[in-house]
Amino acid sequence: MKYHHNTLKDAFHYLLEKRPQIYPNDGFMLQLLRYENELIKSREIVSTEETSKVNNPIETIQEFEKKQENQNQ
Repeated sequence: MKYHHNTLKDAFHYLLEKRPQIYPNDGFMLQLLRYENELIKSREIVSTEETSKVNNPIETIQEFEKKQENQNQ
């Protein structure tokens, strides 16, 4: 996230494309959300509408699961 200037959502989707079997636990996703907020404050990544949508990292995982289910049908 820091070196590629990616948002949490972008980084998460990139990782899932490369390793679809991953499933980070809730605590780790919460840490990443906090880290993203730190990066925004330090201007390492730009705050956009997309970053503000990720208030709950679990929703990001659930969105991905729904997308995967739709693709498998």
